[in-house]
Amino acid sequence: MKVIVPDLDGMLILSKKFSEEFPKSKDIPSEMVSELFISGDFSKCQLGKLDLKDLFESKYSQKWGVSSDEIFDFWASLDTKNEEVIENLRNLKLKGYQIVLATNQEKYRLTRLLDLLGGDLFDDVIASCNIGIKKPSPRFYKKILDRLGVKKQDIFFFDDRVENIEKLTSLGYQAKLFSNLSDLDF
Repeated sequence: MKVIVPDLDGMLILSKKFSEEFPKSKDIPSEMVSELFISGDFSKCQLGKLDLKDLFESKYSQKWGVSSDEIFDFWASLDTKNEEVIENLRNLKLKGYQIVLATNQEKYRLTRLLDLLGGDLFDDVIASCNIGIKKPSPRFYKKILDRLGVKKQDIFFFDDRVENIEKLTSLGYQAKLFSNLSDLDF
């Protein structure tokens, strides 16, 4: 094995749920915020088909009574680094492993989270907003192999979502459900 592929949310970044916290903080009905996720708009942003900032400005800012910058700032306030996991991955990198991030993200949040994590941890970043495919699509994982020029046996995936791990293992990849730091022991 040469490449370790962690997920971002739920593993490297610990977050409170925007769809729960934002309505409470602004005293607006949660259904108004849930619309962003239920309508499929956010998924389109994760695929790079819609721009989240434009979407906030055109559809949600006025309805929610806040600017897109306020929305992004609030969302950022919900995210914290999982320092123990990051340190563990740094140690694995020092042992010669490549660390490649694989995540379903929209572009603004991806940029902000990468800045939060620091630029030297990842050898590459594969994000749904940049490749137009989301996990758990087999095409997402194939794209990683092709981009890195490695074989399935040379790569190990960690994810906190059961459906992603199930898809990976059904496709013959090495993968483990992440729940705590001991899952990263090699």
